[in-house]
Amino acid sequence: MIQKKILPYLTITFILLGLFISLSILKGDTTGYSILKNQEYQLNISSANKLTNFPGEKINFPIIIKNTGNMALTNCKFSATNEIKNWIYTNQIENLISNEEKQINIEINIPEQIEPQIYAGNLEVICNEKQISSPLQITISPFENIIKIKHIEFEKNNLNIFYEFNNSNIIGELTSIKIKILNQENIEIINYTDSFNLNKNPPISRNISIPFLKDLTGIFYLELSMYSHPEISTKQSLILGNSITTGNAILKKENKNLIGYLFFIGIIFLVIFIFLYRNIKFSKNLKIPQN
Repeated sequence: MIQKKILPYLTITFILLGLFISLSILKGDTTGYSILKNQEYQLNISSANKLTNFPGEKINFPIIIKNTGNMALTNCKFSATNEIKNWIYTNQIENLISNEEKQINIEINIPEQIEPQIYAGNLEVICNEKQISSPLQITISPFENIIKIKHIEFEKNNLNIFYEFNNSNIIGELTSIKIKILNQENIEIINYTDSFNLNKNPPISRNISIPFLKDLTGIFYLELSMYSHPEISTKQSLILGNSITTGNAILKKENKNLIGYLFFIGIIFLVIFIFLYRNIKFSKNLKIPQN
């Protein structure tokens, strides 16, 4: 009699338990049960997709990779394709657990002998389980016309240099230009650094005054180059002193020479004045005989 009374309750209990288990499986709830999820291998890459650089330049290029799946990624390697295939080299290998993110620095080596133009390819991350690629475009800019010397003058023992810096293809906020004076043996006489902000419309005009040695005479060379990229430079000859030259030259005029010229001219005028004065006086004292 008691069993007949309990039986309906047991039946209802098992039905509710079955419904609970079914709902847990459908929702993916693993509380108290071992239920396998779908295995997903997902990879994401974040990086700049456009660069502007110069021939022979070496770039430290950062990228961020993230495992967005629920399974680990192993033996992840990095490479490039198409026109930039041979520009990227790294032997770095990474493993990523689920939801792990890492920043990787890849070295990009721009060939020295390369034509200025746009080169395109893909940056690839290849793991054992998954691979992904991201487009990368590198614009190679020519060296010429980055630094242009406009005018040079020598005044009161200062060398005044007027030059322009074309910052249209330069990335960053600040830059420094090394200014050097070299003699004919390429020995450095003067070294000066000009630092300035790049947040201006190109080209940026600069006027630099450098203290100069007063007694330097002869042929010298003025060289301007980027501190971070010495290959970006310009060089110009200049002549200091009383030598005669053509082109971009500087003639230093000493005050004592000017005073000497004025003194010489004054002596000439004084001699002429005395000569004329004596002739006029002599003419007045001359008596004309009467018939």
